[in-house]
Amino acid sequence: MEEGGPARLDIGSTLKQTRQRLSLDIREVEDRTKIRIKYLRALENEEWDVLPGPTYVRGYLRAYAELLELDGEVLADEYRRQFEDTGPVSPAPVDGVLSGRRQERPGDSRPRRVPPVLLLLGLGALIVIVIIVVAIVGGSDDAPGETATTPAAPAVGDAAPTGEVRLAIVAETEVEVCALDANQQPLIDSELLAAGTREGLGKSSLFSVDLSPGIVRLIIDGVPNRVSLDEPATYEISSAGLQELAPSGPGCP
Repeated sequence: MEEGGPARLDIGSTLKQTRQRLSLDIREVEDRTKIRIKYLRALENEEWDVLPGPTYVRGYLRAYAELLELDGEVLADEYRRQFEDTGPVSPAPVDGVLSGRRQERPGDSRPRRVPPVLLLLGLGALIVIVIIVVAIVGGSDDAPGETATTPAAPAVGDAAPTGEVRLAIVAETEVEVCALDANQQPLIDSELLAAGTREGLGKSSLFSVDLSPGIVRLIIDGVPNRVSLDEPATYEISSAGLQELAPSGPGCP
C-alpha cells in the first residue's frame, strides 16, 4: 500500500450507521425511496454484484443518501473511485474522510495534499456555475435544490398566452423515456436516460411522455413534479396540468 494514498470511505457502513442513528427501519427506506430492500441491503453491505450495474448503483446511492441527508454525489464519486476506477485505496476512518481531514503520520515530510474539503468546495462552486448556465440556456426550467412532490395536483406555471407550456425531464434513476410534442413528433425517441440526466424539451401546447419504471422529475413551467414508478406509465402534459393516462409503454411511433 502506498503511504499517503487516497483514503477509502466505507460507503456501506456510512449508510447503515446513519440510517440506524436516524432510527429508520429499512422497510421505511424502501417505501420512501422505492428501492427494493434487496438492493438497500446490498448497498449497506457493499455487495455490488447483487445490484444491476454501476449506473443503477450511483443512482441508488444518490437517492438513499438524499433520504439520510448525506451528500449523495460524494458517495457516488467514492463508489466510482473505488470500484470503477483502477488503483488501490487504503482504509481510513469514516469521520476522517467525511470531515475532509487526512491522518498525519509522524515524520511525514512529503508536501501536503490539497485537503478534500477544499476540493469539495471547488466542486460545489463548479456545480453552481453549471446550474446557472443551464438555467440561462434552458430558460430556468428547473429550480436547483427544490424538493418536488408527487403529481397529485395539476402543475400549472406561467403558461404562455398561446396555451403552451415548457417541459424538462430530470432522471433521478436510469429510465427509458419517449416524449412527443403536440404534432406527435418525437422529442426524445425511446432513449435510456442515465441517472442525473436533464433534457429540456422546449415549449408545446401538449406533450405526451412514456416512462419505464424509475424516478424522474417532470419540470412544467419551472414547477417540479416528482414521479416514482414501479411499472410503465404514460402522462399527458398541457396548460391544464399533468394527467396520467392508460400506459402505452415506452416507445415512440
